[in-house]
Formats: sequence, structure tokens, C-alpha cells
Amino acid sequence: MIYNIFLSDYIQIGNRWYRIKLVPDIYKQEGKSVYGYTNYLAGEIIIEANLQYDHQVEVLIHEIFHVIEDLYSIAEGDETVKQCMAIGWTQVLGNLGIKFEFPEKSNSS
Repeated sequence: MIYNIFLSDYIQIGNRWYRIKLVPDIYKQEGKSVYGYTNYLAGEIIIEANLQYDHQVEVLIHEIFHVIEDLYSIAEGDETVKQCMAIGWTQVLGNLGIKFEFPEKSNSS
């Protein structure tokens, strides 16, 4: 059984709201291999629009880990741990039949 979860443009994490934006070619805009990032000042989670679906979910979960670290003043952890957890959660959610529907792609970052 598949459970579609339609993500709105915004996601609440703790007491903060973050806009989820799919933006094409952000790795080129940032000048390095970046598939997503969080803009804390603007309250945005930016995800590369040209990634395959599973990779977009991994990036979203990875960035949510960053927001949780910031929000709850957790000492910033190892990027490898966050990435492994993101991949693991993506697999668990997929195995449970949970599929995210992302908001529409944006042309600006």
C-alpha cells in the first residue's frame, strides 16, 4: 500500500516554519556539489529540483536534521552521520509505502 503525503510549501519544525523550495541547478549556483541547504534567515529549505525523487527525500531529511540541531542547540554533529540517517529514514519510509509529493519547482533560490 502506498501512502502519499502531499507536502505544502511550508513545513513546521519545532516552533519555526520553513518553506520547501525545489530549485534547479543549485549546485551550479553555489559553485560546488551542493544538493540542498537551509537558509535560516529566510526560513527556507532549498533542494535541487533535478535530483531523482529518492535523493530529494534524502536531502529534505538531511536538512531537517540540520534545523533540529540548530533549533534545539544540539552540538553540530558529523555530516556523515546525518547523511547515513537521512538515507536510512528514506529507506524506512519507502519500505512503509510512504511517498512524499513535493511542492512545485521554483526558478529562484
